[in-house]
Amino acid sequence: MKNRILIILFLLIYIVYHLISLNVSPLPWFDEVVFASISNEFASSGKLILKVAPYLAANEEITVYGPIYFFFTSTIIKLIGLGIFQFRIISLLFGFLCVVILYKYFKLFQINKKSIFLCLIIFLTDPIFNSSMHGGRMDTMALFFALCSIYCFLINLLGKFHSSYKLSFLSSLFAALAILTTPRVAFLLLPIFLFLIFYFLKYKKITVFISGIIWVVTIFLFYSIWFLYAFDSFDSFLRIYSNTAEAVKVGFFIPKLEIPLIITTATVIIISICYIGIRFFSEINIFSILIIILFYLLVDDTGAYSVYISPFYVFLIGNGMHTLDQLKKNKLINIVSAFILTACISIFALKGYVIFSSYSKRDPNNIAEFISINIPKGSKIIGDEKFYYAALDNDCDFQFLEWYKSDSYREKFQREVYQYDFLLASDRILKSQPNLFLLYSGNSVLIKVAELKMDNELNLISKKIGFSITDSYDCIIYKRKI
Repeated sequence: MKNRILIILFLLIYIVYHLISLNVSPLPWFDEVVFASISNEFASSGKLILKVAPYLAANEEITVYGPIYFFFTSTIIKLIGLGIFQFRIISLLFGFLCVVILYKYFKLFQINKKSIFLCLIIFLTDPIFNSSMHGGRMDTMALFFALCSIYCFLINLLGKFHSSYKLSFLSSLFAALAILTTPRVAFLLLPIFLFLIFYFLKYKKITVFISGIIWVVTIFLFYSIWFLYAFDSFDSFLRIYSNTAEAVKVGFFIPKLEIPLIITTATVIIISICYIGIRFFSEINIFSILIIILFYLLVDDTGAYSVYISPFYVFLIGNGMHTLDQLKKNKLINIVSAFILTACISIFALKGYVIFSSYSKRDPNNIAEFISINIPKGSKIIGDEKFYYAALDNDCDFQFLEWYKSDSYREKFQREVYQYDFLLASDRILKSQPNLFLLYSGNSVLIKVAELKMDNELNLISKKIGFSITDSYDCIIYKRKI
């Protein structure tokens, strides 16, 4: 009873933490604003157009991702409007759903309660996973659909594919939804296809063959519907995806914040192998390891994408701890569990401290009020992506200052075609890209209107844990004299 109360209390604190910090961590960033802009336009016109960068592809829809994420986010915008909290709530909710499906995984493989509790704490406090829930991207949604697809497949796997057609269809349906959220998630689904081939060759069972056909055909049919809408021809399809081909390559980039999870997983695997040898490499563990390997072979990660493999690290930990429990290694379990829990909760608490200690300077109300005082409604603004939501709050139009095309092309377009009224120069851009500001100021008369300057002392703790709070809404507003 006491443990149940502690668990409920932790979950309540965890949910409240995310709800309170959702609109301040992180500040609006490039990917998020791209997706928010597309979603906002999709909500109003039904078109997947990047309105913050019309100079990139005027009135041409962005079809490289798929429609599922934008359907959900545009629905939220229609219901409750567009803002930082409203837009990020989808990522947060699907993050919570990922936790639920991970719990279902553990129950499916009859992992003991102590190991389940440990693994859920690890996953809930994983810095990459927590950042992804706040990122305003589609990663948690795609991950949830992929985990559902794999879950249905694993039920089939455990049942040796007896009467498996319904589960095969459900697995392929969730796989299609995942791919139509973002094609990047395909590497998570590739092991299903490989396992289906392996099991057909091993058992020669017609049910495995039919399951494989159902799985492939269903995904093909669903993606074909999107293909017919999104692409004029197969050449158009190849052209669009060839532009993103650099995202598929051997990366082997390991984010600093993922290192504790990797070390923990490796430690548990080594201890398990010491006791049971190669028996540790069961089908499900091989499946998890294969996904992790494919990630490093196929995904050019910059940090955020590691969320796709976090559940499989955690699942390897759960299986390893369950093995030790079956061997009655209680003392070893307690030592390992205490170390893991202490590390996970400490990092989570430290990051929470960093966020809330800088809450006032990251509060979006500051920049919204600053813009409303100094910029008339209906103005055309160019600036750093972090000002996007505040500009829209003031009924202003907004375009990127620094993204897509060359600086000279973008400046000419915004000066001659867009005819911007105000330039919001963030403290970051003025310091890191002084030539960009000189380009704009050299071709237009820019008059300083107002400056927002807040306490911006560096937090040494944030540097130690790799979570910077040095960015803020500090900026200067310039009015363009026409």
